[in-house]
Amino acid sequence: MPKKGERDPIKERYWRKVLADWRASGMFAKEYCIKHNVHYNNFVNWRKRIPERDAEFANEQESLDTVCFAPVRVSNSEAATDRVACEISLIAMEVALPNGIVLRLSSTCPMKLVSDVVSLLGVN
Repeated sequence: MPKKGERDPIKERYWRKVLADWRASGMFAKEYCIKHNVHYNNFVNWRKRIPERDAEFANEQESLDTVCFAPVRVSNSEAATDRVACEISLIAMEVALPNGIVLRLSSTCPMKLVSDVVSLLGVN
């Protein structure tokens, strides 16, 4: 059972079905609620809540679509490697994962650790 403030997916599915059935029925909301023994105040509440949740989800998806990557150039030159190593030691990395978690890493963070953390977070 979800904690207070958390979404209840079973309840949300139920109300999505009720609202879809109501729309398909062509009845007025109050008429539908009386006929199907649905509490009208709950019906009105969910009729407002579902579109808000859908808009929230669309906004989350839109923000995920704006992720971009920086180009990387690999060089075998020893001088280039030393210069890049010096630049990297000054830079910290921020990785935004699809699930909303943001990892902020120092340049000295071992890549194995980063890989293990990402795996533990369930990101594929």
